[in-house]
Amino acid sequence: MGKINVVVSVPQEDSYQREQARAAKDAATQIGANLTIIQANGDAVNQSQQVLETFHRSSQKPDAILFEPLTSTALARVGEAAVSAGIIWVVLNCDVDYLPRLRSLGSTPVFSITRDHTDIGRI
Repeated sequence: MGKINVVVSVPQEDSYQREQARAAKDAATQIGANLTIIQANGDAVNQSQQVLETFHRSSQKPDAILFEPLTSTALARVGEAAVSAGIIWVVLNCDVDYLPRLRSLGSTPVFSITRDHTDIGRI
């Protein structure tokens, strides 16, 4: 098996997003993965199109897509297309309600990683 191909989509260019991209690069290097980072420039439509292009126009379909969405809808339709294509779908820093539906599409891993908003509120 060759290197896994991972796409990370960040919503904009700021110090937090740059640090996320750096951490993703470090992790990819550690596990020997190919990593593509795309930046949406604060535009949800742009983010949706960029993510779709990673598996519709790319010669190397990603094995996984990790993204921090710009909107609460969090690319639900793009997620359906990705999971239907066998691509792992990971939502970062956002609670979304469509993940159970995506999981029902097959055996492709689908999950989210987010912070504990209740404990953050307590701080």
